[in-house]
Amino acid sequence: MIAWIIANAATILIGTLLLIFIVFTIRYTIRKAKKGQCIGCAGCNVNDCGNNEYIIPCSSLSSNKKGKNS
Repeated sequence: MIAWIIANAATILIGTLLLIFIVFTIRYTIRKAKKGQCIGCAGCNVNDCGNNEYIIPCSSLSSNKKGKNS
């Protein structure tokens, strides 16, 4: 078992680093969505940035957030 781990140490390390990167990327995206910011835009924080080609456009996030607060 230890010989297998040693033989595959590089693969295990790279896989672990990729998994950590993916987890932090998803966490960052979720936090931006909860704040009502655009996902995929270059930092805009307005109700409608006009970038409707992204998966989650600005207007849908902002309108959902406004509906919960009123």
